Amino acid sequence: RALRRGAVVVLLGDALPGMHDGPVASQPVLGRPLPLSTGPFRLAARGPYAILPLAFLPRHGAEGGLRFFPGPPLVPEPQALGAAARFFQRWLIQVPARWLLWHRFLSLP
Repeated sequence: RALRRGAVVVLLGDALPGMHDGPVASQPVLGRPLPLSTGPFRLAARGPYAILPLAFLPRHGAEGGLRFFPGPPLVPEPQALGAAARFFQRWLIQVPARWLLWHRFLSLP
């Protein structure tokens, strides 16, 4: 309903085992399979709506809050999940300690 009204909807894409009960698809990230939620892509395909991958880092000092880094908009098509994984991988390479699930990803079989 929110999308039909023109609102922005924010959904998490990383879906490590035990965190998510919806459908996932594994994509290669840093040479390992990373399960990503397919929900945002299935929802976007209903519109069609664009998907905007987004990374964020905390701001330090008096400013506080979050600093957002958007990736290129993705059209909901089969290769979009791979493009989102590549965007995510670039951020992991730059600031791995900022991903709260890093330790769980490293322990995946």
